[in-house]
This record gives sequence, structure tokens and C-alpha cells, in this order.
Amino acid sequence: MEPKRTWLHRRWFPGSRPASLLVSLFLLLAIYPQFEEMGGTDSTDHQLARLALYICFTLILLAGAWLVHDRPGTLLVACLLAAPCLILGWLDHSLKISDPATSTSYFKGIISLFFAATTLYVALSQVGFILRAKKINADLLCRAVSVYLLLGVAWMALYGATEQFMPGSFQADKSLLHGMKDNIGFSDHLYYSFSTLSTLGIGDIVPVSSVARSLTLLECVIGPLYLAILLARLVAMYGKEK
Repeated sequence: MEPKRTWLHRRWFPGSRPASLLVSLFLLLAIYPQFEEMGGTDSTDHQLARLALYICFTLILLAGAWLVHDRPGTLLVACLLAAPCLILGWLDHSLKISDPATSTSYFKGIISLFFAATTLYVALSQVGFILRAKKINADLLCRAVSVYLLLGVAWMALYGATEQFMPGSFQADKSLLHGMKDNIGFSDHLYYSFSTLSTLGIGDIVPVSSVARSLTLLECVIGPLYLAILLARLVAMYGKEK
């Protein structure tokens, strides 16, 4: 089933909704880790890294809401999940700018949970679209790749929330962490999430708590399972076209 296109999409943004989400996800993967590594011990650089993270979060949430807006109910749920994440995220950034010593661990944990819920909801809606699709095209492939990346980003947020609420849930060799920091940051969770999703399993970051291990096991199962289902679906669609 082809996505419904409004006049605005046909006139200015033809076929750009899946691509915008895909670009936003790649920006998070490619840019944010560089900012966090650059942070070091300088508070200004820490603020810059945090700003880059929230900008990436904002772009992903807005692109995700734009992608699922064909159905009013789906858009409403996506907005209700994304709004607290955006509000609390930028509030956290403002508090840290005004007083760098402010502790916002629970803020970050709640932000991460809302972000994970939003990205998982968008991913599930796109899985439904992929399963209902009748033909293979660039739009469908962009959605399929976006779902895979959304799964990795959602689990990154879940790992981050776990670490915020239960410090010490993950352990790593201090010499392997970026720069001079002595704790595991979001870029490390991002790296760990995609290593787990792809079943690469390098082992430089280890889940310690039961919650962290359960999340890791779920991601290990969901990653290959999604690829297997997607491949089977695309092969079936290609066979029908032939």
C-alpha cells in the first residue's frame, strides 16, 4: 500500500519522508560520537556534546513523527511520546548550562525511556507498512533500513536509562573509554547497542546487572530475527513481481 501523500509532499517533499529519518539516524551515528569524544574534561565541550545529542534526538523524533503522520491516530501517539522527550531534553540542557554541577540523572533516564518508546513505536509502525507493501521501491528500502537503525538507537536509549537509574549496570576497561572520562556515556551505549544488534559481540563493554543482560539478550534475538523476516518478505515480493 502506497503512503498517502498530501499536496505539500507532492509539491515540495516528494518521497523525502523515509529519507529524512534515515539521514537523521546516520547523523546520530556519525556525528554525535565525535562530539562526545572531543568533550574531555572541559565543561564547554561537554555542553557542546550534549547539544549535539539533543539536536540529533530532535531531528530523529521530528522525522519519525513526519513519517507516521498518514494516520491521525498514529501521529497522535507518536507526538504524545515525543513531546515529553523534547521538553525534558531541552530543559535538561538549559539546567546544565545555568549550573553545570546540577545532577539530572533521573531527567536523563526519563528522557531516554521516552525516546526509546517513540523510536520503537515508529519502528513497529514501519514494520507493518513493510509487511503490507505490494512492491519493492526506494521508499520501501529506506523504511526497512530505518527500522533496523531505529532498533539500535532505541536500545541505546534503553541502555542509557538503565545506567542512569542503576549506575554500574555496564562495565568497561577504563583505557577503552573516550578521552579522560571515567564512565560509560551515550556514545558507548550507541556503540554497544549496534555491536549487539549485529551480533558482533566484541566484549569490550559488558552488561553486569540483570536488567542490562535481559536487554542485551532481547537485542541479540531481535536483530537477526528482523533481518531474516525482512529478507524473506523482500524475496516473496520480488517473486510476485516476477
